[in-house]
Amino acid sequence: MADFQFHADFNTITPRLEAAVGRVILEWAVIDDCITQLCHTFWCEAHPNDAVPRPFDKRSKAAKSFAKIMYLDRLKEPDEWVTFAWYIQRLRNLNDKRDDIAHGHPGRITVAGKSFDGLMIPRPWRKTRFEKQSLSDIEQLGEDLRRIRAETLEVSYAFYQAHAASSPNKQAWQDQNGWKQVTKENRSPKLPRWNVPPPTFQP
Repeated sequence: MADFQFHADFNTITPRLEAAVGRVILEWAVIDDCITQLCHTFWCEAHPNDAVPRPFDKRSKAAKSFAKIMYLDRLKEPDEWVTFAWYIQRLRNLNDKRDDIAHGHPGRITVAGKSFDGLMIPRPWRKTRFEKQSLSDIEQLGEDLRRIRAETLEVSYAFYQAHAASSPNKQAWQDQNGWKQVTKENRSPKLPRWNVPPPTFQP
């Protein structure tokens, strides 16, 4: 295994880097709250004796599990299920990158005689990781999070409508004439198709 050398240089912590990291953290804070609110949609039904957990990994797994029941078993909509599973997969991937930035130490990494900007990511339970990560990479992650934040707002509302349609005793505001039962046929919107899954994706 390659031998990594890490040199912390606090001179690299520029206002531009601080802004890029801050944007990543702030964008994720909104997304994280949206996922919590999405979980509240079904939590009492699926987990009546438990509170919504704090770790994102547990919340995202629970949302995916319930979505599988809702979209496949109740609504018989396999395309919606695959779309939601693909959204959760992309969200988890972005959260892994966000987590590295939130807990990593910026500096210069040298391996096999080559040096580059990166992060030293301490992990008490296993060996420290070293990841190549430039300032431009962090800025791009902030932009990717901005896009999926907008998508998350659409996903959350579509999920709420799907839950209402799949629950015979749940009603939702459907038009200006008053409360109207939301059904599989009349609910709107459905999940956004901004980023379709590849043919090889397995939910």
